[in-house]
Amino acid sequence: MGLRITLFVTAFLLSDVASLKSQASFNETADLPCQFINSQNISLGELIIFWQDQQKLVLYELYLGNEKPDNVAAKYLGRTSFDQDNWTMQLHNVQIKDKGSYQCIVHHKGPQGIVHLYQMTSELSVFANFSEPEIRPLSNITGDSGINLTCS
Repeated sequence: MGLRITLFVTAFLLSDVASLKSQASFNETADLPCQFINSQNISLGELIIFWQDQQKLVLYELYLGNEKPDNVAAKYLGRTSFDQDNWTMQLHNVQIKDKGSYQCIVHHKGPQGIVHLYQMTSELSVFANFSEPEIRPLSNITGDSGINLTCS
């Protein structure tokens, strides 16, 4: 019984550690940290590190020490960079539609094959210094003239 409670508490605490909230302003750069602690000092040449969005589209991939743009989704190409010193991916030119969840995933490629080491989720909020546009139909709609809209 005691072991079951200990495992539950440990799992609860670990799940809280592996989630983080990030913020960025519109057209600025968002920092999406990984917080992977490389306690075994595994070389980047043995690691596969990538970030993906909530639709599982890849933003950035570092494959065995080399950037691999082949797997990056078109909407993220040229918009990311990786800071190896603090394990943070930067998403540049942030747009409102970039709001959402992102995962950092780390695998080790060794003699036994690929082994999953770490996964962390960041929740990105995007702030803009303008209001959301309001689109509404005009009240003087005539039958054959189509639809008139105002945008403010």
